[in-house]
Amino acid sequence: SLILPRSGVAPMLVGKPSMISFNILLALATLFVQPAWLASPPLLQDVRFDTAGTYVVFIYDRPTDRAGMYGRAPCNILLDAPTLKILQGNHTTEPMCTWTDDDTFYAELSFNSAVRPGSALAVRDVVAPKGYACLGNQSLCAPSVATVDEASPCGSQGCDALTVVIDGPSAVPACENVTVRLDALVAGGGSMQSTFAWRADVVGSDEAPALNAILSQLPSDQSTVDLSLPRGGSTFVLEVTATSKLLPGSAPATATFVIERTAAASPVLTIDGTRQQRALPSARLVLASSVLVASCWHGSHRVEFEWTHVRTVDTSSSEPLNHALALESTATSSLALEPFSLYAGRTYEFEVRAYMADDPGAATTARVSVDVLRENLRAEVGGTFRQVSVGAALELDASRSFDPNVPSAERDTEGTLSFAWNITRPGVDASATALGASLDDVDLASPVLTLTGALPVGAWAAAVTVSSGGASVTTAVQIEIVDASIPTITLAASGLPRTTQSADWDLPSERLAFATRLDEVSVARQAAGNVTWTYAWQLLAVSGDERSIVTSVDLENDTTSGAFQQSLAFRPGILAPGSNYVLQLTVNGGATPAKFELAVSTSRPPFGGTLDVQPSTGVAFLDTFRLRGLHWTAADEKSPLTYSFAFTTANDTNVVIRAPSASASSDAVFPAGHLTVTLSVRDALGAVQTAARSLSVIPADDGDAGCQELDDALRRAMRAVLRGAGDVAKQQVASLALGFPILSCEHVALAGELGWSTTTSVPMMMEVVDRADARLATAPGVRAHTANAVALLLRVDFALLSDAALVSGLQQADRLVLAARSTGVEVATLVNVFMSMDSVLSMSPATDAADRAIAAAVLSIASGLGTATLVGGVPGEEPIVAASPRVKWGAQREAPSALANSTLKMPGNGGRVEVPLGVFGGALGNAVQGNVDVVLYNFERNLRGDPALQRLGPIRTGVFSTTFTSSSTGGVIPVRDLADPLELVIPLQEGAAGSTPACHFWHEADEVWSTAGCTTRGISAAGELLCSCNHLTDFAGISIPTSGDELEDDAKSFNVNTLEEDDFEVLGDVRIGENPYIYGLVIGMSCACAVSVAALAAKDAFEARARERKLRSQIHVAPSRLSNPLAKRVKRFLRQSIAEDEHTEEELAIATRKAAALSIQRFTRGRMARKTVHRRKLLNPRRMLAHVKSKIQAEHTLLGLWFSDVEDAKRAELCQCFWSVAMVGLFVTTMLYDANPPPQASGSTSSVNLTHIFLASLITAAVCGPALALFQIILRWGYGRSSGSLDERIQGAIAKDQERDRAAAAHSFKKATAKFRRTASHQSPSQIRSAAPMPCSTPGSAATGAATSDAHRSPPQIRRAAPSAAPGAAPGGDAPVAAPSADVPSPAQSPAASHASIQWSVVSGVSFVAGEHNLDNTTLALLKRKFAKYDADSSGMMSISELGNFISDLGFSLSHRRVRDISNEMSANADGFVSFGELVAWYDGMLTAAALRDAQKLSTPWGRVQSVCERCTPPQRVRLALAWVSVWAIYVAFALLAIVFARGFGAAQTRLMLLGWGLSEVETLWIEEPIIIAIATCFALFAAAARADGESPLCSFVQSVFLGMSSVFACCCSCCSGGK
Repeated sequence: SLILPRSGVAPMLVGKPSMISFNILLALATLFVQPAWLASPPLLQDVRFDTAGTYVVFIYDRPTDRAGMYGRAPCNILLDAPTLKILQGNHTTEPMCTWTDDDTFYAELSFNSAVRPGSALAVRDVVAPKGYACLGNQSLCAPSVATVDEASPCGSQGCDALTVVIDGPSAVPACENVTVRLDALVAGGGSMQSTFAWRADVVGSDEAPALNAILSQLPSDQSTVDLSLPRGGSTFVLEVTATSKLLPGSAPATATFVIERTAAASPVLTIDGTRQQRALPSARLVLASSVLVASCWHGSHRVEFEWTHVRTVDTSSSEPLNHALALESTATSSLALEPFSLYAGRTYEFEVRAYMADDPGAATTARVSVDVLRENLRAEVGGTFRQVSVGAALELDASRSFDPNVPSAERDTEGTLSFAWNITRPGVDASATALGASLDDVDLASPVLTLTGALPVGAWAAAVTVSSGGASVTTAVQIEIVDASIPTITLAASGLPRTTQSADWDLPSERLAFATRLDEVSVARQAAGNVTWTYAWQLLAVSGDERSIVTSVDLENDTTSGAFQQSLAFRPGILAPGSNYVLQLTVNGGATPAKFELAVSTSRPPFGGTLDVQPSTGVAFLDTFRLRGLHWTAADEKSPLTYSFAFTTANDTNVVIRAPSASASSDAVFPAGHLTVTLSVRDALGAVQTAARSLSVIPADDGDAGCQELDDALRRAMRAVLRGAGDVAKQQVASLALGFPILSCEHVALAGELGWSTTTSVPMMMEVVDRADARLATAPGVRAHTANAVALLLRVDFALLSDAALVSGLQQADRLVLAARSTGVEVATLVNVFMSMDSVLSMSPATDAADRAIAAAVLSIASGLGTATLVGGVPGEEPIVAASPRVKWGAQREAPSALANSTLKMPGNGGRVEVPLGVFGGALGNAVQGNVDVVLYNFERNLRGDPALQRLGPIRTGVFSTTFTSSSTGGVIPVRDLADPLELVIPLQEGAAGSTPACHFWHEADEVWSTAGCTTRGISAAGELLCSCNHLTDFAGISIPTSGDELEDDAKSFNVNTLEEDDFEVLGDVRIGENPYIYGLVIGMSCACAVSVAALAAKDAFEARARERKLRSQIHVAPSRLSNPLAKRVKRFLRQSIAEDEHTEEELAIATRKAAALSIQRFTRGRMARKTVHRRKLLNPRRMLAHVKSKIQAEHTLLGLWFSDVEDAKRAELCQCFWSVAMVGLFVTTMLYDANPPPQASGSTSSVNLTHIFLASLITAAVCGPALALFQIILRWGYGRSSGSLDERIQGAIAKDQERDRAAAAHSFKKATAKFRRTASHQSPSQIRSAAPMPCSTPGSAATGAATSDAHRSPPQIRRAAPSAAPGAAPGGDAPVAAPSADVPSPAQSPAASHASIQWSVVSGVSFVAGEHNLDNTTLALLKRKFAKYDADSSGMMSISELGNFISDLGFSLSHRRVRDISNEMSANADGFVSFGELVAWYDGMLTAAALRDAQKLSTPWGRVQSVCERCTPPQRVRLALAWVSVWAIYVAFALLAIVFARGFGAAQTRLMLLGWGLSEVETLWIEEPIIIAIATCFALFAAAARADGESPLCSFVQSVFLGMSSVFACCCSCCSGGK
C-alpha cells in the first residue's frame, strides 16, 4: 500500500521491491477512480467526559485514518473554532488531542474549560476512513457534530465520585495570633473545576462564630485559606464542601479537619502536599515537612526532626504487614526514599516529630501515608525486529526483565520471575507444526533462548511471557531469517528506563540513548579488514498499524550521536510526548543490508492547570509573593505530581525558587526588575509541563535597602535553615546575591547570635546555603537548587568574598557532583557547577591553605563531572563540553576500538591528543572493560605544584589533562609505557612570558613536575606546544628565559602596581581577610622592630655602665712595673733632670735645653719617617684587606650587631636601620607587583617569572641602599656624631694636611730654635716653668670653663655628652670629627693664641718645645693632666691598655686589636707605647685639621650656609627625639603604603612578591652594603696616602686601580707563557 502524504508526512513504501509498480498503480486508481464499495465518511458516534472529568472523549462509528496525526498534537487539527473556544475557555494555552486507537481520540480539559453536559462539539472534515486519505477524496471526509449527554456525561460507566480532603497542621502552639494554612485537595469526577464552601462546626469547634465570620468572606473558588485562630479555645473543627462545576449533577464532597491547641510553645508542623500520597515503585519518593516556630517562643529557632516508619499495611485489604523499613538520614526536614525501595500494593505510614532544640518537650508530630501503586512488569528482549542469517546463532535474551513492584534489594530474577517462550510463524497456526522437532532440545522457560539453525528462511515471531506475583506481561520480537551473510544486531544495553519514556528528561540516567552491537564474527571480520560496516538510523512514527517517516526530526542534528553511528542518543525535547515510534537501524557493508528495530513510547505530560502569583506586583525584598500551581492533572490519573518553581531575570539569569515537591505552593521574595516566574509540573514517569507568568517588581527605596534590611533578610534566611526550610533560605540568599544593592555589610550581632565567626554579608550567605543543604535530604532537585545558589554567590565581586566562602562554595559543588555519580547530573546543575568553578578560578585566595583546598576541589569536580554527565551515555556521542577563558572541560564515551588511533579535541581550542593505535594493546587491554569514558580539561591556572620550587621558570601553557576511565567499573585505566607515544598539542597562553617551554607532566607520587617519558617537539605555526609522551596525566609547558632577546621580552612584560585615591580607603576599613599575609607580615615586623630595638638599647646601656666600672677600677690601680727598658731609662732620666731638690737652677736649665734639643730633633726626624712608614702601611694589600674587613664588621647593619667593634654607633641604631630598610624594601616590592597581573605574567597564580622577580629585587635593592644611608645619617645627626669612623679621624690627624709639608716643618724648626735661644738666655728656670695665662676671650677659655663645669659631673654624664660636641672634621675625611671628652681642652682659635711666642715649658717634669704645635700652655697643662690620669704607672708612656682606657673615656668602644693599631699609628717606632709628645701631636693634628676645614668651609657660599645651619642646630635631646620620630614616621608611612598596595594580592601573588622582597634584602644587606663600605674604605686609604705625598686623592685612587689591574694582567700573561 502507498501511504499518501498527509500533514507534512513523507510517503513510505511498504513491501518488496518487485511490488512497487503494482502499489503505485493501485494508489493512482484510488485517487482518480471511486469504486462503488468505498465506505461513507466516518461520523461521531459519541462525545462524553472520561470518568474523572479531565478529558472529552470523541468516538467514531468506524476506524479512521486519525487525520494523519500521531502522538499528542494541538486540537485545532481536528476541531472547529467554536468547539476549540468552548474547550479552551479563558485558558492561556489551546487544548491538546491524542488518538487512543483508530476510532477514538480525546481532548484535554483545563480548569477554565467552558464545556458542560449538553455542549455540542464538532470535528472538521479532516478525518477519513482507515486506509484512505482526504486528499483527492474529500467526499470521504465530512464534518461531524455530537452532544455531551446531560443525563450520562461520562457514558455508561458513570463519573467518579468527587472527593476532598483537608491538609494542614493538626496542632498549634499555645500562643496568641496563631495563623494556619489549610488546603482543600479534590479528586474524582469533575475535580478540575470545583467550588469550595468553608465553615466551622458550630457544635464541635471552639470560637465557631468568630471563625465563620472569617470563612464566609472567602471566594467560592479558593481552595487554600490562611486562617487566624482566635485567642480562646483549644479545639477547632473546620469543614469544607467541594462541588464540581464541570459536572453540576454530581454529588458534593465534604471533609472535616480538627486542630488542637497544645499547652506548650510547640512548632507548627505540616506535610508538604497531601497526607495521603501516591508513589510509583520506580520513582524517587521525597516526603517533606514544613515548620513554623511559635510566635511566643523565645529560645533558639533551631528545630530538630525525627522520621520513623510507623507501619505497613496491604493496600487492598488494609491488613498490617510485618515489613519494617530501615530509614537513612532521618534527622532532616524531608525524607528521601530511593527508587525500587518499596513494595507495590502496600501502604507505608510515616511519622515525623519536630521539636525545639532548646526544649524537646515543645514537640509536634504529623503522619503521612504513601500508597505504592503497581507498575507493569518490565519484559525486555532487546528490540522489536531483527534479521538473522540462516544457520547463524539466534539468541533472544529476556534476562534484563524485572518486576518493578519488588524492591531491588530483594529482587531475584530466577526466583521471582518465570518465562514462557512461544515461537510462531505468520500464516501458520501451530508453531510445533512449523518447527517440528527442532525445538525439542530448547528450554522455552529459560530467560535466554538460543536457537542455532532451528529456524528456516522466512518471517517469525518470538514472544515471551514474563510472570511474577500473579501479574504477567508479554512482549514479542519479529525475526526475519534471510539467505545471506549479514551481521546480527542486538541491543547492547537496555537504554529504556521505563516502558513509557519521558521525551523531556533532566537526569542523564533517564535519557533516550541506545547502543547496539554486532555478533562476534562480524566484529572479527571488520577487525581483519575484510569488511567495513556502516550504520544508518531512521525514525518512524507509528499510528495504529501504519508507520511513516518522521520528517520533523533530523537525526543527524537532533541527536548527540548522529544518524550514522552504531549508537543513537536523543537530545531532550526532540520526540513528541504521547507518541509511539520505531527506531530502525540499517547496517551496510555486505551483499545484503541488515536491519534492526526498537519500539519507543513517550509519556504525556500533566495538563489543565495554571500558575497563580499573588500579589501581581510588589517591592523587591520586602513583599512576599505566593506562588501556586492550580488544577493540574496527570495524564495517568494515579501518577503523583511534583511542583518546582523558578524565575528568570531580564538578562536570562535563572534562579531556582524551590526544588520539586509534592506541595503545589511556595513563598518567595524577588529582586527588582521584570521577571518571568516558571512552574514545572512533573509526573512520576518524568513527563513535564511548564507554565509561566510575567511579574514586575519595583525596587525598594534607598532607606529600605541598607545594611539593616540586609541583616534582617539574612536573619530570616538563617531562621528558615534552623527550622528545616532550606529551600526557602537558598531562594532568599540567591535573590539577595542577584539584586540587593549593598552586599558589603558587617553583621557582628547576627554572627554572635548564631555563633558564627563569619561576619560579612556574602560569606554569611554562603554559610547559609551550606547549612541549608545539610538540613535537606539529598535529591536531584535539591542538588540543582544548591548549585544555583552557590553559582550566584560566587559571581559577586571578589572583594566581597572571603577565602572560606570560596572554599565552601567549591566544596559544596564537589559534594553535589559526587552525589550525582549514580543518577547523573542535570544540565542546570552542570552549568551552575561549571560557572562556580570558573568564577573561583578567576580569583586569587589570600592564603596557601585556601589555594590548596580550591585546587583539590576543582580537580575533584572536573573528574566527577565526567562520571556524572556520562551516566546513561552511549559510545559515539558528541562530547559534553563547557569552555571559558579560564576553564576548558569535556567528557565523552567511546568504544576502545574507536578510541584507538583517534584524535581527542579539547573544547574552546584548548588543545588535542592524538591517541596511537596500540593505546590499549598488550597486557593493558585486560584493564579495559566495556566502554571508555574520556575526561579532558585545560585549566589556565596552575592547580598543581609551583614550578619555582623546583627552580623552573613560568608555565607557558594551561594545565592540560586527559583521563581514561572504564564505564563499567569506574576505575581509571592506566596508560603508560606506550611503544607509540601520545601526541599532545597544547596551546600557549597569550601574554605568557618566557622562552620556548619544555613539556612537563605532574608526577602524582612524587608531587613534582617531571619530563620523564615526554619529548618536546617544538612550537607549531599556530602557537601550540607539541609534545610526545608515553603516558597520560596532567601536562604543562614550563620555561625560563635563556637568550638575550627572551630576557628583554620578559623584562618588557613587567607590570607595576599603581596607586589610586580609592586605595587609601583600606586604611579606614581594615579587612585582614583580604590578605592576611601582608597584614601579618607588617604587624610582625613592627612588633619585632620594637622589641629588638628596645632590647639592644638596654644592652648598649648595660655595656656602657660596665665599661665605666672597668675604667674606674683601672685608673686607680697601683703603678705597674714597666717591661720596656728604654722607657724606664727615659723616665729615670727625666725625673733626675727636673728634680729641683737634686740640681741647681743652672744645671736644670742646661739639662732642660739638652732634653728640648733632643726632643726637637727626635720629633722632626720622626715626623718625616712616620710619613714614609705610614704611607707604606696604608698601601699594604694585606693591611688594606684587614682594614676593609674591620670596617665591614664595624659598620655593617647586621654584622655590627654581633661584633662589639661598633665604634661610636649603637646597636639599637643599627637594628632600627635594618627594620626601616626592610620596610622600605617591602613597600617598593609591593609597588612593583601588579595586583591584577595578566595570565602567566608577573604574579600569575600558576607560575613564577624569574626575570620579573630579579628585576623587582634589583630595583628594590637600588632604592634600599640610599635609604639605608639616609637612616644612618638621620640617627648620627640625632646623636651628634660624625659619619666617619674613629680610625679615619686618627689617620687624618696623623697624616696631616698637605700644607704641613717638609718645608713648613723645616721652617718651623729653625724658627723655634732661634726663639728658644733668645728666650732661654734671659729667663730663669722658674720663669720658664711658669705658664702664661690664656686670654679670656679665646675659645680656649670657654673650653676651660666647660672643663671646670664638667669636673662636677659624673663620668657617665661626661661620656654621654662627649660625642655631641663635634667642633670639626678630620683632614681627608668628608664629615666632622668628634672632639674628645669635655675635660680635654679645645685649641685657641685666634692667631695670637695659636702661634704664641715660643717658650720653654716644663709641665709636670716633662719638657718639650711648644713651637711644634698650636696649643697654648693652658691646653697643654689640661692635656697633660688627662695624660697623667691614664698613665697609671706614671711611666710617661701610655701602654695599649692605658690608651684603650683613654679612648673609652672619649665615648668609643674598641677592641684590643683596634687600640693596638691606633697606638702603632700614633707612635713613631710602633713599639706599643705613646709618649705625651706623640699624644700632643695627634690631638693638635685633629683640632688643626678641624680648624682648617672650617676655614675652607667658610670660604664658600655653601659652607657658610652649613655653618649657619650648624649654629641653628637644636639641642642634643631635641635632635635625638627628632631623629627617632623621623625614622619611625618613615617606617609607619611605608608600612601603610605596603598594605595599600598588597591588600589585593592573592596567596600566590603574595608569595611571589615576598620572594622578590627577600631577594632584594639579601642583595642590599649582603652585596650592596659591603661593597659600598669596602669602596669607601679603600678610597679613604688611598686619599690618606695621596695627602702624604701631596697628590690628588682621586688621581691616586684611579692610578692605583689601573696599576693593580695592569699587574694582574701581566701576571696572567706570564703564567700563560710558561713563566712563574
